[in-house]
Amino acid sequence: MKKVEWDQVYEGEQQYITKYLKGYDAKKSIGLALSGGGIRSTAFSIGVIQALHNKNILGKISYLSTVSGGGFSGSALTWFKLKFETFPFGDKKTFQGSQAFVEGEDGGLFKTLKKTSTSASNAILSYIRQHGNYLVPFELGKAALLARALLSVLHSALAYLLIISLVFFLLFLLIYTPGVMECVWKTLGYIGVDKATISNLLHIWKNNGPSTLQVNFTAFFILATVGFGGFYAILIVLYGLSTFVSQETTAGYCSRVWVERAMGWLVTLLAGALVLALIPLGLELMAFTGDKAISTGVFGGTTIIGALVAVFKFWQNISGKESKGGVLSSLLMQAVVLLVIFAVLSLGFRVGAFAFKTGTSLWLLFAVTAFMALVVNLNLVSPHRMYRDRLAETFLWNFDKGAEAKLCDRGKLALHTPLSEMVTDK
Repeated sequence: MKKVEWDQVYEGEQQYITKYLKGYDAKKSIGLALSGGGIRSTAFSIGVIQALHNKNILGKISYLSTVSGGGFSGSALTWFKLKFETFPFGDKKTFQGSQAFVEGEDGGLFKTLKKTSTSASNAILSYIRQHGNYLVPFELGKAALLARALLSVLHSALAYLLIISLVFFLLFLLIYTPGVMECVWKTLGYIGVDKATISNLLHIWKNNGPSTLQVNFTAFFILATVGFGGFYAILIVLYGLSTFVSQETTAGYCSRVWVERAMGWLVTLLAGALVLALIPLGLELMAFTGDKAISTGVFGGTTIIGALVAVFKFWQNISGKESKGGVLSSLLMQAVVLLVIFAVLSLGFRVGAFAFKTGTSLWLLFAVTAFMALVVNLNLVSPHRMYRDRLAETFLWNFDKGAEAKLCDRGKLALHTPLSEMVTDK
């Protein structure tokens, strides 16, 4: 690719601006920035653009910069001027608002313009106003939106579950490597911890007891927790002793940065080891019926409930009905997130343990995980793709097809138009 210098880009840009503004001094270029804030910022931005258009200032603007909701109105402005040579936000003299429409034959979804307001500009603005609730088009409804969001959550959960199961499978292989557990139990013996101690810790219910795998897994990560905690304590002591060597704040700066980075890693590893050590305990807490399959079901249900809570929160945000619970609501959401993470880890432990106990090949589990990662593109099943589709159907709709066209026909043209073509001097 040929390297292009900044001076070349700037000079070409100035020439382009001067040309399409018919002799206007490019060095005095005007830029318009539209901020974000969802549909509310969209409505405000449309008003700003209308005012600039009515004052004949809009045509003198050379740069347009938008974010989020401001991008809805900015992209609509560019789209309709480029594709249909029409200002999309109404004619001040003839626009009569949504009342300029009467109900169509379908009972109100589509409207028909009265003869007093038939300009394309008015029709486009009226369409946008009537589809302000763009994420819930009539043809799909609220159930489709919630189902789509839930699909994304479950796809992500399944992909991460497979990856986590593979990681646990590898950990089990490590733990059962000859000589590893002998070393672990011998080291734990120095601090007074043996198999009976771990087994009693996990043996919560009388009618149920931990498996040998759970006991060994917990012991391994208890030792890891103690080890990381010990290294962290040593660093703290060394860091404190270093202050006696030099009282100057500038001395040993690079060493301090290295120690701080090391302490950050140790705290992360310590927290991770502690969480892993607690997973078998969590499974035993949930296996109160004596059937270990119950714990798997409970954690699976927790994951689904957490997914539904996430979808509900998503719905609140996009509908402008955010919860006013303040700190309590925020803490509740964080607790749900932590519970879902722990549930997914526990399910991963169960799947990995099952694969390990049944002699499942490592390569088979790896192949299934890789297949899921390669075949299902999480970026394409995420809510963002659905979000883009709904925005195109409302703010970049195909005016030639008309408001009564099928939903896919209204947004298809925009979704098939390269971004490079979205440049206009009109």
